[in-house]
Amino acid sequence: ILQNMVIIIGINLVFGLSSQGIDNWGHIGGLIGGAIVAWGLLPQYSRPTLVSLTPKPLEQEQRTGWEIGWTIFCMALLLFGLQAAHTIATY
Repeated sequence: ILQNMVIIIGINLVFGLSSQGIDNWGHIGGLIGGAIVAWGLLPQYSRPTLVSLTPKPLEQEQRTGWEIGWTIFCMALLLFGLQAAHTIATY
């Protein structure tokens, strides 16, 4: 999956450099923004709390409050960025 992502990133940057109507900063901003959102929504795992002689799978931690807060924070950041871009564009 990571190899496919690197290929798509490369294709987007090549198209941005070879075409006049495409802004590479938009692609780079989307890449960084997507990585930040994905980082905050990654599942968190922990080792099982009970000691056992047989292997146990990792336990996924419940982080519903964190995920909701992170989503609200990212949406607020997006709205702030859109407002800043609109303000800059009007000058």
